[in-house]
Amino acid sequence: IGDGWTRVKTSSGKEGYVATNFLTTEAPAVPTPRPTTRTASKPAATTKENTEVKEEASAPSGTISQVISNAKSLLGVRYVYGSASRSGADCSGLIYYAYRNAGISVPRSSRDYASFGTKVSLSNIKAGDVVAMDTRSGDGKTMITHVGLYIGGGEMIHASSSLGKVVRTSLSRYLGYSSVKLITIRRIRG
Repeated sequence: IGDGWTRVKTSSGKEGYVATNFLTTEAPAVPTPRPTTRTASKPAATTKENTEVKEEASAPSGTISQVISNAKSLLGVRYVYGSASRSGADCSGLIYYAYRNAGISVPRSSRDYASFGTKVSLSNIKAGDVVAMDTRSGDGKTMITHVGLYIGGGEMIHASSSLGKVVRTSLSRYLGYSSVKLITIRRIRG
C-alpha cells in the first residue's frame, strides 16, 4: 500500500495494482437471481438500419430507480480512467458506482459484462439495463470497449472519454454511429 495504490493478487496468481479507494474490507452484496419470463418475440437486429429502441412498458423497481438516481447524480462529473466516484468516473466506473451504491455487486471492467447478468434484446430493453458496445469496431476486433446505463425514454447515461464527462444521450443515436457496434445488453437485478 502506498501513494493511493495497493498491490493485489488474484486467485489465478496474477498481480497488479488497484486504487486504494476502490478497496473495502466488507464482502460485496451478492444479487439474488430473479426468475425471468420469456416471451416469444423476434430478436431485434442490431444493424445500423435498425437501432430503434423499443422499451418494455413497466416502471423500474425501487432498487433500479436508485441505480438510475445514482447514475444521474454523476451527470457532468469529469471522465477519469480507472475511477468510480463523484470526483470522476470512467464508463464501467459509472455503472459500478450506480449499482454498488444501491447495494448490488457488479463487475468493475467493461469486458466482464459479456456474461454478467441476463442477456436481453434491444427490443426488450428496460431502465437499469447495461448496454455493452464495441466503440472501436473499425479495428478488426470485436470486444466490449464501452458500457452505458439505459435510463428509459430512449436515453442512456455513460462516461464519455471524448466529451470528458458523464453525459446523457439518445441510445439509438449513439448506436447509429459507424464506429459503434452493440455487443450485448445485460439485465442486472439485486
